[in-house]
Amino acid sequence: MKIYKTAYNIRFRIIENGLLPPEGFSAINLGWIFTRDERLLSDNLMRHEAIHTLQAREMLYIFHFLLYGLEYLVKLCICRNADTAYKSISTEQEAYYNSRNLNYREERKWYAFRKYLFKMYKK
Repeated sequence: MKIYKTAYNIRFRIIENGLLPPEGFSAINLGWIFTRDERLLSDNLMRHEAIHTLQAREMLYIFHFLLYGLEYLVKLCICRNADTAYKSISTEQEAYYNSRNLNYREERKWYAFRKYLFKMYKK
């Protein structure tokens, strides 16, 4: 079944499956949005994933995934907590903090995630 959703004028192909995303997550963006249940994809979550798509495009996808993985490992070593390390990733912080802004795509500057690079998530 083909499912499509749009956020920030970016059209996504949604793939429902039993494997991705890992338990505890609603979706994962690997170019396509993978979800276990399409009903979990709120407008806010789709804007979050659209921000990740903008980040990946400006970093030519491969560098986005490399930075994401490297930053996660570094922050995991610093804080020794997987959840805090995940929430401290600069691209995740940008997406979380701006997904409620309906005009963020127009307002966003290139490489906007940089301002979150050295910030750690605080509960």
